Amino acid sequence: MNNLPNQDKNNLQIINLNGHQISVNIRNYYDQDNLELIDIFRSYPTSSSLSYVVDRSPDYFALCKLQGIDWRLIVAEKEKIFGSILINFDKVFLESKEQNICYTCDLRLDTSVRRVWLADCLMREGIYACREKYGDSANIFTCVLKDNQAGLKKNANLERDNIIKMNKVGEIKTYFFIPFVSKNHFLKFFSG
Repeated sequence: MNNLPNQDKNNLQIINLNGHQISVNIRNYYDQDNLELIDIFRSYPTSSSLSYVVDRSPDYFALCKLQGIDWRLIVAEKEKIFGSILINFDKVFLESKEQNICYTCDLRLDTSVRRVWLADCLMREGIYACREKYGDSANIFTCVLKDNQAGLKKNANLERDNIIKMNKVGEIKTYFFIPFVSKNHFLKFFSG
């Protein structure tokens, strides 16, 4: 599976949850996390204007394996998984030369731990994973919708704390076309 160093690295973080300080374990994934990760992605939509859920069953890790040349999945847990972030490692043509890049994505949190700095903790661990793989000058990309105030604040916090320098690369316009067809037509079309 994932052949990165420090596979069993654990990192305790203290977060404030409903007025109580609790320690949360930030660690690399285990194969047996599959069902919990599927449940998080199915149960908790993203929190922006482009709100969606993704059913990654039966194998949460299948999509991870298709992206990039390598990947690392980091989870946050205390008796159960509260959230995760995926880091893809790849090579791209950037600034007129082939370069290694990292892309942080699929940050997802259980709604009970949103707004308690857990997203910041996961993102920091993701950045450290990028630097562990490609060094301090790693090219790290992330994408945040401009109406996602929590995501923008998370990135501002990372820059404020001198973890990373954020540079806007560009804006992406996304359009979705959803066909309105009858259920019978839909089933007939996709059943061959």
